[in-house]
Amino acid sequence: MSVFRKADFYKDMVQISLSRGVDVVEKVHLTISDFVLSRGEVGSVLKDEIKVVRDEHNRHVSDSYQLVRDLNQHLGSSISSLIGSLEQSKSVVAMVDEMYGSNKS
Repeated sequence: MSVFRKADFYKDMVQISLSRGVDVVEKVHLTISDFVLSRGEVGSVLKDEIKVVRDEHNRHVSDSYQLVRDLNQHLGSSISSLIGSLEQSKSVVAMVDEMYGSNKS
């Protein structure tokens, strides 16, 4: 496997891990906030207000984590483009081959 393919492979692994981590953190965040807000609903006359707060909070939380996912996707695309450009550059390929050996497959 060429150095460029390895770099792209590792980039994909980091991107997947980050995406999965964001999903887990978002679920934990929403679970904790749901628990806290549900305590306020017990015997409360403010159930409707708490529902509005919960819905608004969940929307903000989901939007924030979606922004992180979008940034991760855009950054990954940019890195892949950069790796592709480097791989197309004969001088960079020659330098990498000289440094790491020619392992084309």
